[in-house]
Amino acid sequence: DPTLVPALDPTLDPALDIETVDTAAPVPSEDEDEDDVLPPRGRVSAELSVYRTEESRNKEKNNLNGHSISWGRWGNPASGNWVVIDSIGENKIRLTTGDYTAELLPSDIADLSGSFVYGTNVASSFIGHGSAGAIDSLIAQMNVEFDTGQISGGVLQIITGDQTWGLEFSGAISQGSVQLNGVNGRLSNSTGILSTDLNSSLGGAFTGEKAEAFIGGFNLIDANNPANNVQGLYTMER
Repeated sequence: DPTLVPALDPTLDPALDIETVDTAAPVPSEDEDEDDVLPPRGRVSAELSVYRTEESRNKEKNNLNGHSISWGRWGNPASGNWVVIDSIGENKIRLTTGDYTAELLPSDIADLSGSFVYGTNVASSFIGHGSAGAIDSLIAQMNVEFDTGQISGGVLQIITGDQTWGLEFSGAISQGSVQLNGVNGRLSNSTGILSTDLNSSLGGAFTGEKAEAFIGGFNLIDANNPANNVQGLYTMER
């Protein structure tokens, strides 16, 4: 059996642009109209729980029908606290959120139809950090209607140190990328609610031949105390 080694080192040298992550795992089923229930929490962190084989360390690949996804700590962090999606050539796009970036081949969603539930599961991954430390847990889910391009019922929960961030979101698919609007944000810790006023920047894109996965970025800031913040990248599957 191949030797498993951590895919990402939380002490990555900022001079290194991005680190390739192999997210090889069985692709979840594509059943439509799944129950609107959060999937089980998967412990997938930037520190210990995303793995790759020796072979994949030197070969960019993943499980999404041959489409490669690279992500990691950005060697040239963006100065603004927002999620940015740019075209970088060779039909790829770059998703950037502050200190982190992902490069991927987006899905051609023009001919896709139907309703699907995307959510985090054992095949999902995330990377990021906040004012309370590295992200320990991330749960996300959303409903996607490809016929209308509408996204609804979105939820995002992030645990980092003793802080728990949560918000709801909705949005739309626009020219292949996804624009999301966060509402009902909240930040809490062991003492209770710290804030219900969050500034949020969310976005992402679908990848895979049939949009089997969604790669999202987030940047959340406590409007009452900007010292409280969290940012990162994550995947959801359908």
